[in-house]
This record gives sequence, C-alpha cells and structure tokens, in this order.
Amino acid sequence: MKDFKFQKVLSPLQAWSYAYGCIMCWGAFVMTATMFLPQGGVVGSLLAYPVGGFFIILIAMNYHYLSSLCPANGGIFYLLQNTMGRGHAFAASWAICFAHLLIIPLNARALAQLIRAVMLEYFQVEYHVLIPGTKVLVVDFFLIFLTLICFAYVNFKGIRVSASVQTTGAVILAAGIVLMFFMALFSGVDIREKMTPAFYPGSDPVVSFMLIFIMIPWAFVGFDSAPALSREAAFSKKLLGKIMIMAILFGTFSYMSHIVITLLGAPQPWPEYVHNIGKGLESIAVVAAIRRLYGTGGLILALITLLGGIVTGVNGSIANVSRLFYTMSRSNSLFPVLGKTNDKGVPDRAINSAVIASLVLVLISTTFNTVEMVASICTAFGYGYCSLSALLNARKQGNRRYMFTGATGLLVCIVWLVFLSIPILPIKSFLSAKLYVSLGVWVFIGIWGYAITCRKPDTILDT
Repeated sequence: MKDFKFQKVLSPLQAWSYAYGCIMCWGAFVMTATMFLPQGGVVGSLLAYPVGGFFIILIAMNYHYLSSLCPANGGIFYLLQNTMGRGHAFAASWAICFAHLLIIPLNARALAQLIRAVMLEYFQVEYHVLIPGTKVLVVDFFLIFLTLICFAYVNFKGIRVSASVQTTGAVILAAGIVLMFFMALFSGVDIREKMTPAFYPGSDPVVSFMLIFIMIPWAFVGFDSAPALSREAAFSKKLLGKIMIMAILFGTFSYMSHIVITLLGAPQPWPEYVHNIGKGLESIAVVAAIRRLYGTGGLILALITLLGGIVTGVNGSIANVSRLFYTMSRSNSLFPVLGKTNDKGVPDRAINSAVIASLVLVLISTTFNTVEMVASICTAFGYGYCSLSALLNARKQGNRRYMFTGATGLLVCIVWLVFLSIPILPIKSFLSAKLYVSLGVWVFIGIWGYAITCRKPDTILDT
C-alpha cells in the first residue's frame, strides 16, 4: 500500500502499557529464586536494579533526544536512519529485533508451564513426551503455538484491539504487583530477619552485583516499544521521554518488589529455599510466596497478575517486532514482503514472520540463563548505537546534557557487552551452542535481507 499511513490512536497510557508490559514478563515471577537471589543475593539484586534502571533511563533520554531531531515519530531504525544512516540503523534494529524475538517464546512458553504447574499441583499429572531432537514437550509446543496464534490474531485486528488488550494486561499486572508488595510488607513477617544473609554464602559481593547488573539490558528490553509504536500515537512526541521513564521506574519497582515478596514468603532462610526450590506452583517464586502468606486468595491474585504479565509480554513484543520489520522493509533495508499490509492497513506479513521466528526459537531456547544473555547482548548493542548517535549529534550542537547521557549510555553498554561476551564472571551457564548458531543465522539472514534491498534508494518512512 504505497500511500498507507498509520492510525494515530494510541493514548499516553496505552504507549506506557506497551513499554512497561514488555519489561515485566514471566521471568520476573520465576527468576527471583532461580537467578536473582542465588547469583546476586539480597543486596546484590536490590542494588543492581535501581543502578541499572538509572542507566536505562539515560538511554531512554537518548531515544527522546534523537526523536527531537527527527521530523516525525518512529522507533530505533527511523531515529538512527535520520541521524547516522541506513546501514547503522539496520545493524542496531536487527539486534533489537532478535532480543524481542527471544523474549516472545519465553513468555509464550510461560502459559504452557503455568498449565503444567497447575496440573502437577492439583491433579498429579505430568507429561514427558518430547519433540525429537529437542527438549521441548509436545503438549507445551502445541500450547505455545495456540498462544502465539491467539496474539497474532489480536494484532491482525489492528492497533486499537492490540492496545486495548495490552492496556488491560498492563494495568492488571501493575496493580497486582503493587497490591502483592504491600500485602507481603504488612504480613507480619520480620523483613530484617528474612533479608539475611546479604549475599549467598561464599560469594563475592562485587561479583554478585555484577552477575545481576549485566542482565539489566534483558530485564528492561521493551521500554523501546513506546518509540517503536510512536507513529501510531495520538499525543505529542514531547511526552515520549516521560512515558519511557515512567515505564522504567515502575519496572524497577516491580523487579525489586518481586525480590522482597519472595524473601518474605520463603518458608526457610533464603539460601536454603533457593537451593531446594520445589515443583509445580512452588517453582514460581512470587506466586508461591503470596500463597504461603495469604492462602488461596493470595494465590488467585498472584495468578491473575502473572497472566497479565504473559499477555503483555507476548502481545507487546509481537507488535514491536512487526513494526520494526515493517519500517525496515518499507525503507528498503529488509525483504520487501515484510512491508506489505492487508486491507485494514495491518502489517500482517511482518506479524506472521515474528510468530514463525518465535516458534523456531522455541525449539532451541529452552533455558532462561542463556536466552537472557543473548537478549542482553543484542539489546546492549542496539542501545549502545542509540547512545553513540545521541553523543555525536549532541557534540555537533554543543548540547552538554545529551553529550553526558550519550557518553554514559555508550560506556555502560560497552561494559555490558564485554562482560556478557567474554567469560570474565563465573556465570553458571554461558552461551549454549544452539544459541550461538541461532545468533549466527540471524546475522546471516539480516545481511542477506539488507544486501538484496539496500541497492534501492534509502527511503525515510515519515508517515
């Protein structure tokens, strides 16, 4: 559709819902007992998130600054295309796309894992049939497929329907987390006793902090959904920075809340608890903690909140990736087919591609730690490019404020990339061979797609 224009319908709340909803997903409910506390301890985890959140806010300010330099709204590809050129824009955007695509199968798998946990808890039913050559259960894959198809359909219906679903899920998620936090805080449990020891026995405090800090890009991937969908915003782009910052601040609070909730609901000293984490619903740390504190009522609240996170994680990421695919294609930087829209003006080919890629990744991304590391590497690369562009343009204008945010954002992204790519820290599970291969394949597909389209004129999509 040559003269297609995005519908300007998103409200500030809906834009915030995409940013926050993509930040807070399934992993935050589970990983307090499987990664945050075992690796970072209490102090390392509670310190890494506000420190990391501060740097992510600086990167969000870089997004906002670049947006002020561009004539219209758009995501990272549009911003870098205007300020650094098409090749740089594509490299950064392609990395961000892969980070989001890795998050989609984790959240889609979450619903299958939740159903399996409930069946094991209440019916003592556990299925074991695997898809040959993978570690993925047949029933899980079927449920994941249905989940992705469901949210693809939601996005096929257009941005109004997708935004309504996203906002409902994000409001439920945010309200549930706030309510659970204060319920746990006023449950009568002595928080000072539960917070000891400060670190996992025998661990180094600095290393403990760094093990959580280097995962910050993964933890906050998704705040960039607001600029990615900003072409469909019905508000001034001057609000974009505030929307991203509010999403990051609330995300920081939410991650820290989950750690506190898990500590207060732990049945024994937390080092022993995380070492002997149970199965079924007991494996979902936040859900199990609230159930111990408030029984069935707490369990229902936690499950509803968790479902809100699953909905926003899958729906928001599909919307984000499809817009990036569409923009790159229409700007002659990716396969032309991804720039097609249906009769309703929905980029259906881009949505289909995001879902298909997610299904493929389901078969190889079976563990949290390695997926998060690859997602963090890709995100840090993209955010580093954004910060570099802000730094270079601020220097031209003599804008000291954004020279600082650009330089600081670039520096912290380099730190993330170094520690994630080189085995300096004692990470229990480094990058798996399958994810190395998947990352290599993704780079190859990107080079292929860019090579066959970049010979066409560089078209800036301002509509």
